[in-house]
Amino acid sequence: MFELSTVEALEVVEAYGIEPDPIMVLLDLARRGEIDPWDVDLSEVTEKFLERIEALGDRDLPALGRTLLYASILLRMKSDSMEGDEMPEEEFDEVEEPPVFKRRLTEGLPTPPIRRRARRPVTLEELISELRRAETVADRKVARVRERPEPTVEEAMERAHDEGIEDRIRGLRPAIFEMLEDADRISFSDLPERDVLSYVSLLFMAGRREIWIEQDALYSELYIMRHPGGPGEPVA
Repeated sequence: MFELSTVEALEVVEAYGIEPDPIMVLLDLARRGEIDPWDVDLSEVTEKFLERIEALGDRDLPALGRTLLYASILLRMKSDSMEGDEMPEEEFDEVEEPPVFKRRLTEGLPTPPIRRRARRPVTLEELISELRRAETVADRKVARVRERPEPTVEEAMERAHDEGIEDRIRGLRPAIFEMLEDADRISFSDLPERDVLSYVSLLFMAGRREIWIEQDALYSELYIMRHPGGPGEPVA
């Protein structure tokens, strides 16, 4: 079957204005030198990924379902990486020549130096593999727990597009920061509106460093805090 290389696929995206899927977004960030594909910093990757979502805007939200899922998984992985212990720095491996089928993924990216063993993904290839695995698990969980008809991702994103992300952010922002005056963190359940649009709005706010969001586990309660390195509450 005919298959585009990574670089060729990205050129098609740029030439024809096709919105990239989450894997394309990550590969494009590496190709542009915005992230290091051989020593992945989950905090940096997550922030760059959220910035790219914001740059896409809400003009094509029905197509962003997988991208938003990946953003949620990245946020969870970022939280885990900040809580976990690093492996000893002296544990190194020389990088072996990648198999032919893997070379297509890394085409156009800089040559890796040495690779450090760790309990978290350290290369872009490993990160993408973990994200795909988490996506598969998430899809299976959704299939098991769904007991009543629910809107499809496309329908939910279409509703978000119609209502407007920025309008919802303007409505949520004062409520969030008012509650954070009396608490270090609040839960998603505390918000006056707890639908898909509110969740997407929180991702946008996190990408702008207005807030910090984290989960203890996928599909568990979402917690909201002030961003420790952010600009604080912006003027509405």
